[in-house]
Amino acid sequence: LEFKRMLTDKIVLVAEKYTPSKLWHLNTLLRLIEIAGDVTRDTVAANCVLVSGHNSDLQPYTVHRLYHALKEQVVPSVVLRRLAIFCIGEYGDHLVSAGSTEDANAKRPPEFKTKFSTQSPSDVLGTLKFILSRPTCTKEVKAYALNAMVKLSTRFEPSMQPAIKAAIKRYTSSMSVELQQRSCEYINLLELENGAVRSKIVSVMPTPDKKLIKKSEEGGDDDEDEDEDEDEDEDE
Repeated sequence: LEFKRMLTDKIVLVAEKYTPSKLWHLNTLLRLIEIAGDVTRDTVAANCVLVSGHNSDLQPYTVHRLYHALKEQVVPSVVLRRLAIFCIGEYGDHLVSAGSTEDANAKRPPEFKTKFSTQSPSDVLGTLKFILSRPTCTKEVKAYALNAMVKLSTRFEPSMQPAIKAAIKRYTSSMSVELQQRSCEYINLLELENGAVRSKIVSVMPTPDKKLIKKSEEGGDDDEDEDEDEDEDEDE
């Protein structure tokens, strides 16, 4: 397993160093996640977010490609589910736009034969609800899905508000305190009379600078080394 992770890490580094275009780089990362799944580290998904976040012209293709993978794979990996649900929440409006669908199809690589289709808001919401209902859905993935739903409340037409609210309300009595608290907060947010305030709160997240992410990763490695040293001291 560790060898496979090291291999995916090397692929990511080589792809970033020798990438001929942003689209090629994004396609390589997405394909890696689709094939390797949970063998890949979280940094691979983070790189996908960075590439699409800093290139708005790639966002329609990114969300359509991930939505397709989410629906086609029998048991999508946790990494794929988290990344796909995050992008659906951020860029879900592109899934229901005919113009965005056409743009996404224009960016499909030659080996990707399936043509993307414009989704209805109820289909997108239904996909998220289906993911939530699966026994393999972890608490973390459920949190991502609830977050995506509340974001879609401002990306879809107002007529979808009751359905989104009903889907979130189911988790106000969840056995998980985190999901219960999160869903209660989201319900209160959906009931705000001032729609402009809600739109600002759930607007598209600003994409962080890659240098900041690298610094945080380096800091995390230092913390892990310190923890290992402490464990060694305790053993002695």
